[in-house]
Amino acid sequence: YSNPDVVLYPNPFSTSATFEVIGHRSSAIGEFKMYDVVGREVMRLPLTDNRLLITRGDLVSGIYFYKLQSDDETIATGKMVIQ
Repeated sequence: YSNPDVVLYPNPFSTSATFEVIGHRSSAIGEFKMYDVVGREVMRLPLTDNRLLITRGDLVSGIYFYKLQSDDETIATGKMVIQ
């Protein structure tokens, strides 16, 4: 299984950001999860396309971490900043 490239832009963001998976051919990619700095899950979204719009909602400014999972396997992780 090859790890896809993931792009999050803009990062940092204030209201919304786009999460994009490049190089993954599956139509049902998996699940996008977002965590705060103490590891609490604050967002979980199905990733059914190569692109996902993430909206801030009521999340406070700060550093967050994301995980892309497919079939209980972590295929990408990273950091994002909300201004």
